[in-house]
Amino acid sequence: GHIPGAAISDIDTGRGRVVYRGDFKGEETKTTFASELPPKGPDALIIESTYSDKDHPPRKELEMEFGRQLKETLENGGTVLLPAFAIGRTQELIRIVRSVNHDVDIWVDGMGWRVSETLSHYSSYMKDLKSLRQDMHSCKPILHKKDRERVLRKPGVIIATAGMLQGGPALSYLLQLGPESKTIFTGYCVPETNGHNLLNKGFVEYDGVRIKPKAAYSYLDFSAHAGRSELFAFAEKISTEKIFCVHG
Repeated sequence: GHIPGAAISDIDTGRGRVVYRGDFKGEETKTTFASELPPKGPDALIIESTYSDKDHPPRKELEMEFGRQLKETLENGGTVLLPAFAIGRTQELIRIVRSVNHDVDIWVDGMGWRVSETLSHYSSYMKDLKSLRQDMHSCKPILHKKDRERVLRKPGVIIATAGMLQGGPALSYLLQLGPESKTIFTGYCVPETNGHNLLNKGFVEYDGVRIKPKAAYSYLDFSAHAGRSELFAFAEKISTEKIFCVHG
């Protein structure tokens, strides 16, 4: 779970055994497998607790809502901007967009395309690698700065780093979008980042100047982390007396 390549460390010294769970997600997504369960009964479990206080919305409902917002924006003649983390989220969004719309232009800009190309060669890390490669083939990667001039000529989807609008080409695209367009955040934004400020205060900063973008914006919780129920279920299934919580 979590992102491609994420793994559990199960350490047995002969005198004791520790399971270090790391970041994980219990359910499968379009690009990652569901998290596996190591053998029960370690002496200790180290587990993330990022969302120990909340559960995430059902993935199918999120994808339906995403499809609705995408359709509405495109019909209004707008572009959908998806600020995205390069590892995991860019690849997941490519698959999600193509699953709800087979024809829309998908532009991929920033480090996410290079990461996608790398991951497309590692079948053991990726769920349904064939479909990912097919969906990537239908995308339009931005490989040179001059290519960005073509992106906003007609309605489409832009998947670009950075996911929190701190650096990368995503912020530049945001400032060019009109009121008919929309920015959809799908990942967590750290306080005081441009993404957090836009979602909570309605502005971003560029060269020290606060700007209120013209395009609408929304947040859909496509978190790659386990929610409260998944965290507790994993801890109960592994059956250990000692649990150390980190990252939360």
